[in-house]
Amino acid sequence: MNEQEDRVMKCEDIQGVLFDYMTRELGESRSDLVREHLRRCPACSRVAAQIQETRNLLQQDATGDLPEHLSDEHRARIVRSIMHPALDWIFRHHVTFSLIMAAIVIITALCVLRMATQIVQELPATTPEVVIGGPGQTNPAAHRE
Repeated sequence: MNEQEDRVMKCEDIQGVLFDYMTRELGESRSDLVREHLRRCPACSRVAAQIQETRNLLQQDATGDLPEHLSDEHRARIVRSIMHPALDWIFRHHVTFSLIMAAIVIITALCVLRMATQIVQELPATTPEVVIGGPGQTNPAAHRE
């Protein structure tokens, strides 16, 4: 593979993740790679500028018409990312989010059970003696054998 083909392949990869890069959805190492590529590649920089221009227009009027050349999936992603980035992340990472929430619920339940166990252990071990009758009277149940 020559240098030209290698660069084309990298451009395709970069352009595939540009939207995620621009919405800060990539990890730090991948963002660094994209940033470095954009610094050196005018073609990808133009694509990034177009994405940024579209995002800026949408931020001005998030309910307005989206450009026709975008797929329905990209339109939905743009609207979600502008309207509420956290919900967009949850939508795209629903399995991870579900696992995190399940772990939180389990940990909370275990903490509550542990606290309840500690409270029960701190209760007095013996119950107070109950005497039936007044002072000077004998308890008939105590004399049965």
